[in-house]
Amino acid sequence: MFPLLMVVGHDRAAASNTALEARLRELNGSVKVLYDAHAAYYEQRQRELTSIVTPDSDLDADLLWAEISIAQLRARTMPTQDQPTGEIGMVAGYYASGDSARPGFGWYFGRDTLYTVYAMDSYGDFPMARTALEFLLRRQRDDGKVMHEYSQTAGIVDWASLPYEFAAADATPLMLTAMLDYVRSSGDLQFLRDHRESVLKAWQFETTHDSDGDGIYDNAQGTGWVESWPAGMPKQEIYLALLDEQASGAMAQLASLLEDKATADTAADRVTKLHSTIEREYYRADLGGYAFSRNGGGSLDTTPTLFPAIAWWNNGAGLDHAQKSLRDWASHDFATDWGERDVAESAAIYDPISYHQGSVWPLFTGWTAMALYRGGHPLAGYAATMANADLIRSQDPGAVTELLSGAFFEPFGRSTSHQLWSSAMVATPLLRGLFGVEVDAIRHTIKVTPHLPATWPSAEIDRLHVGNSVVNLRFKREGATMLISAETLSGPSVHLDGGVTSKRIPLPPVEVSIAHGLPPPGSRTSQMKVVDEITGTNSLRLELEGVGGSESTLALVRNDPAAKPRVEGAEIVGDQLRVQFPAGSGYVSHSVTISW
Repeated sequence: MFPLLMVVGHDRAAASNTALEARLRELNGSVKVLYDAHAAYYEQRQRELTSIVTPDSDLDADLLWAEISIAQLRARTMPTQDQPTGEIGMVAGYYASGDSARPGFGWYFGRDTLYTVYAMDSYGDFPMARTALEFLLRRQRDDGKVMHEYSQTAGIVDWASLPYEFAAADATPLMLTAMLDYVRSSGDLQFLRDHRESVLKAWQFETTHDSDGDGIYDNAQGTGWVESWPAGMPKQEIYLALLDEQASGAMAQLASLLEDKATADTAADRVTKLHSTIEREYYRADLGGYAFSRNGGGSLDTTPTLFPAIAWWNNGAGLDHAQKSLRDWASHDFATDWGERDVAESAAIYDPISYHQGSVWPLFTGWTAMALYRGGHPLAGYAATMANADLIRSQDPGAVTELLSGAFFEPFGRSTSHQLWSSAMVATPLLRGLFGVEVDAIRHTIKVTPHLPATWPSAEIDRLHVGNSVVNLRFKREGATMLISAETLSGPSVHLDGGVTSKRIPLPPVEVSIAHGLPPPGSRTSQMKVVDEITGTNSLRLELEGVGGSESTLALVRNDPAAKPRVEGAEIVGDQLRVQFPAGSGYVSHSVTISW
């Protein structure tokens, strides 16, 4: 091992050759101590944070690598007179700037951090989540708006005069939803009380900035999601509108925890109004789906995108007319073998190597995985979850890239290879989607709605953090039921919903499971897609897509040994369901019905 040593002189004396050489010699002498301390830090995290034990050992390691990758994106600001030791925050990723067209991506980003707080909460790194939130709250604008971008050297320049710090609008609603997630996960009510004024200021900003009078926080306060769009920048994106609805729901709960009934009632009422307005303004019955944005004169941009998937992120009501959207996101029009395109391949503006009009972001794949799980499409949710998890080992372990081509399995040349929220979108869909875990540290309860692969006889979540308690969760298939048990290892006793420490949930007599895995680099999408799953009393109908003339297999699991499955549209071969897709160009549709 040959360490690369670098030192910097911050003034003329410290930058002399003699001074730099002396510091390099000192650093060289301490390499082993630094290395050992670094290794001990990660070993300690591995002992303390949440891990999983499943029949898929690579997946078990993927979660640990994601946790490490996120921790590696902590960075300390440069010392200033006010902060002589600097401050720790989360940078969006590590990527060279120099000869690229992008700013140095060692910058601190508001929304990147806030989406990642959900992952930290999920695997129990509450100290880091709290530090990340405090970094942003210290930079909250006087009117309540939450920061978007902040350079590591911002403290030594006139950063406020530059256009970056408050360029985006979505960090403000995300602060409210992430604050609630942190408080519910950690039970840290004092943190909420300490930052009561900041929370109320963010709420005030969000509810007083509506430029077109429909009551929804909009893009007049900065970009919602897209930073460029072929038809011109949108006036109001459904992404930002849905975040506004969810932030209102979060504020209702935060205000209740702060014993502010008036604000809680106002916020809860606003949720109902916003939901109704969004459905009225964005849903297009003739298309069966939702528009991307509203623009001048109330006109709609109906480009098919996956941005409405954010409706399920905070486990709220979702969308009233969701089935076509969920089917579309599960189909080859959006789903590649390595994740989800943000714009449908069939859209007129689709461009597979654009930043916002057809590329694949692990971030979007994570959003969609949660929507599919919570919207009743667990097989497609599993495909999206595993696409992100498999990216963990396609380059440096844990360092999931920022974006990939929508046409070929290849990261962009300008993609940040170690991206904060990409690693986060391995952890959150895995623990909250696949395992279906929702913790409530205030009530010392865990709600579990698992979507485990049918081929897993058992699985474990070790050291799940519920506030000050640490819990082991066990999942075991026993015939046509799954036994879920919770064992409190330390802290106050924690129960499953219903006040019990173990429960059985029914399983269908027959289930199927799909495989996962990334294709060779440079490949086009060719894997089977599960577009819909329709469960009947004694049947399961699968709407599938596959390349014309290809063959795919699914695992067939009999939870009830007495069940005698019959199948239409496929062939049962041992413990597999073999599907032959009809001839055709590109992807073709095919239905399979299993009855028993």
